[in-house]
Amino acid sequence: GTHCAGTISAVNNNKRGVCGIAGGSGKNDGARLMSCQIFHMDGDKSQGSTDPNMYIYAADNGAVISQNSWTGGVSQTDEGFQNSAIKEAIDYFIKYAGCGEDGQQLPDAPMKGGMVIFAAANDNTDVKAYPAAYEKNLRVASMGPAFKKAVYSNYGDWIDITAPGGEQNLGEKFGILSTSINSGYAWLQGTSMACPHASGCAALILSKFQGPGYTADDLRERIMNTLQNIDQYNPSYVGQLGKGYIDVGAALTPATDEPPVVTPLNVIDSYDGWTIVEWTVQTAADGPINKYELYWSEKPIADDPDNVPQKKV
Repeated sequence: GTHCAGTISAVNNNKRGVCGIAGGSGKNDGARLMSCQIFHMDGDKSQGSTDPNMYIYAADNGAVISQNSWTGGVSQTDEGFQNSAIKEAIDYFIKYAGCGEDGQQLPDAPMKGGMVIFAAANDNTDVKAYPAAYEKNLRVASMGPAFKKAVYSNYGDWIDITAPGGEQNLGEKFGILSTSINSGYAWLQGTSMACPHASGCAALILSKFQGPGYTADDLRERIMNTLQNIDQYNPSYVGQLGKGYIDVGAALTPATDEPPVVTPLNVIDSYDGWTIVEWTVQTAADGPINKYELYWSEKPIADDPDNVPQKKV
């Protein structure tokens, strides 16, 4: 927990240890953390279990991002998770974080609704690990320093994004350095280290774009639409490490209304209701281009201002 906290919010530029992604200067301008206990011991103290109430407590007390570097393991099934109290508690956080009893965004809440971010677990398998694999979560795999999948990281078509988690097979200091207990620091590795990188990025992005009307869906869209290509570094895991690796610099770049210079669309092929088109972007107006919206119409759009495009793809 302390290690994850440092990655997210260790004070910046104080000449000590590490800088948290959303740490600020130490003058109440960094991310605020709420440390909640998820594990507890059963009455006979022989077996630990999880307590879903922490999601409800967090939502009811002002948290809007839930950082989860823990797992129930790959042995759980889809059916078993769908019927669990953990799922219901996560749903509660996603729906009610930042909101009052009427379901509306509170005046001082940075956004409406909550984002739940989970480590994908460290079994080097594509088998889903729960609660991480729940589709409403932002699910984070781990990469090493060369953008390669970390040897331990889970993967699969259920992963959303990849973030730095360390690769200590290359040496201890190829792990992630962060705060530790007893005022110390430690090098660690795991999707548990990748997850707070994603959570810290989410907090930093939210700090810039927060405000009335801003939603958890808006935050997720900004993260997902500014990812960078991870497949090019992992040809054996194409489509298995999410849409890409997280790029907080791109995510912090405001959108521009100025379109880039592009070549005309060329139709390459058309069959069975599908059409393949290509175009080339000559210059980007301001920063990276993260998505395109294509419209089609049976009439020339430019010649008919009242003609509403019939479909967006």
